[in-house]
Order: sequence, then C-alpha cells, then structure tokens
Amino acid sequence: MFENKSRLWVVHIANDEQSARRAQDEGFICIGWINIGNLAPHDTREKMKAAYKKGFPDASDGSIRSSYGQVYRFAHEMNVGDPVVYPIKSSREILIGEIAGPYRWADDDAQLVAADYCNVRKVTWIKRVPRIAF
Repeated sequence: MFENKSRLWVVHIANDEQSARRAQDEGFICIGWINIGNLAPHDTREKMKAAYKKGFPDASDGSIRSSYGQVYRFAHEMNVGDPVVYPIKSSREILIGEIAGPYRWADDDAQLVAADYCNVRKVTWIKRVPRIAF
C-alpha cells in the first residue's frame, strides 16, 4: 500500500466538528493558520517564518519556532501518495489515507474560512480503524 514511504503525516482537525465531518466525508485534510493567508508563496522556511510573524504579530518566539514548520511542511513537503493519519476526536477512531492532491488555499469555501481551516489537501481515505489498534 505505502511501499518505500519514509514519512507518515498526522493531521488533527479538532476545533471544528463541521470541518472534521466534511474532511471525512469529502476526502480532505485541513489546517488553520488563516492569518498567514495562502501558504503557497511562502516556499522557503524563511519566507514561511516571516509570514507567520506577520500573521501572528503577538506570537512568542517559542510559539513561532514550534509552529511555522508545521505549516510549511503541510504546504510544501507533503507529496501526493504520502500516507496520512487523521485521529477522529469525536469517535476514538483513526482514518488512514493517502495524500491525493496538492496544497490548496480554500478561501472560496465560506465554512472552512469561518472555521479557520482553509489550508487544504485532498485525501483518499483507505481505512477506518479503532485507536486501540495502534
């Protein structure tokens, strides 16, 4: 299934039940950090760090160091075909899938924008398993 893959991505969608349900039903993963805007132009770690600082001017240096890399990896290091795991907070299950599309800034989706989850990647969900299986 995931031959020769050295990375496993884990994405949590815990703060908005509607976005989480849509991600499961419609086949995508999403993250927040809407204040940064479209992540695509920030194609180096330095650019992403600067964009993070601009989007979150009150963030501490520690918060910036621990967060901007997550956003950068979501937009620029995930690859189509990479495995992804999504722990479903509401059901104590885990969805296992495969990245199926490039990064997309979904500012045309009012619900995702309102929920602060408009950084999106398509996913093909393969299997749902209980967390206890891990």
